[in-house]
Amino acid sequence: MLLCKLVLTQNYFSFRSSTFVQKTGLAMGAATSHIFSEIFLQYLEDTSIFTILTQHKTVGYFRYVDDILIACDSTNTDSYTVLAQFNNSAPSLTFTMEMQKDDCINFPAVSIIKQHNSLPFKIYRKPTATDSIITADYNHHIDHKYSAIRSFRHRLQSYPLSDTHKHVEHDIISHILRANQYSSSVVQNIRSYLVVAPPIHSTLGLTQHTAPQQAHNQYGTFTYVGKEIRHVTKIFKQTNVKIAFKTKNTIERLLRHRKTSTQDDCFGKSGVYKLTCPDCNMTYVGQTGRSFRTRFREHARDFKYRTGNSKFAQHLIDQGHSFGSIDSIMEILHVVRKGALKDTLERFQIYKATSLGIQINDRSTAGSNSLFNTVLSHVKPGRQP
Repeated sequence: MLLCKLVLTQNYFSFRSSTFVQKTGLAMGAATSHIFSEIFLQYLEDTSIFTILTQHKTVGYFRYVDDILIACDSTNTDSYTVLAQFNNSAPSLTFTMEMQKDDCINFPAVSIIKQHNSLPFKIYRKPTATDSIITADYNHHIDHKYSAIRSFRHRLQSYPLSDTHKHVEHDIISHILRANQYSSSVVQNIRSYLVVAPPIHSTLGLTQHTAPQQAHNQYGTFTYVGKEIRHVTKIFKQTNVKIAFKTKNTIERLLRHRKTSTQDDCFGKSGVYKLTCPDCNMTYVGQTGRSFRTRFREHARDFKYRTGNSKFAQHLIDQGHSFGSIDSIMEILHVVRKGALKDTLERFQIYKATSLGIQINDRSTAGSNSLFNTVLSHVKPGRQP
């Protein structure tokens, strides 16, 4: 209970360089908010909502997250009175009401149509809905591109739509796919679901066929940077490691305000770097948790005072080569924080330099690595993996 109280009361957020405290309600975007909101709504249902519904002789009550559908007979139930009592039961909330229009009401992804002896369904889209999905030519993994298409197909197959509404929905999906540059074969695949009967799933009991028990799977995540990464993930295909993909092209990164970076700003960061000898083009790869500028000065100090602590400086001394400026000999390979990722990126860059025969680092740091070989075999010359 103490932890719950801490989560519910310590709600701070920043906006335009100012910090605010949220005095009431749940934290926006917190992982626990949907759990607490569900607990609160169930509490309201048990303590007041069900009593109100019984008093006003409602026919049916359905809730999906925070959307509520109430079926009632207008001769027995005053909808506005029910709404007022809902709001009185929870002053911190504001319930609003949408009445059926033209014998149709939306809840929440379908439109329910009232006819004489039936309640047919059709797919509902908000007036603000757009045709935008991940286009076919975007640099995203194919699973990401097809996630929206699978959702469209699932709705078309599993929702109890009439034949007329199925064909209408198919035409809408086909338009969306063509507008986002998907091939005709993908559109045709959607069409095949018009002639397949919707599967009947049982919500209670066991299914007819029990799937064999599978071995415990482990999961790994790769950042999708291009088709080359798929050659790496194929290594895990025959193992119990399941691979998921993520992308850096997220809304958060697109909307985040960034100051215009200069080369000088970059040297103030940390990560993996490369030093190149100005006379023979041999390279040294290293990492630093401090700024690149600070690490460069350490190499320069080792070269000046011949301390023997820097492999790069020792190479210049042994060969009689010169020491250049930070702009001319230091290249930032990866800006990354401390951790396993930084270590892996450093090992990969050392391995890459070793394969090209230009490495100054110890040879023992670049043993055989089949994963690195796979990546290098699919990276185009001059491209940074």
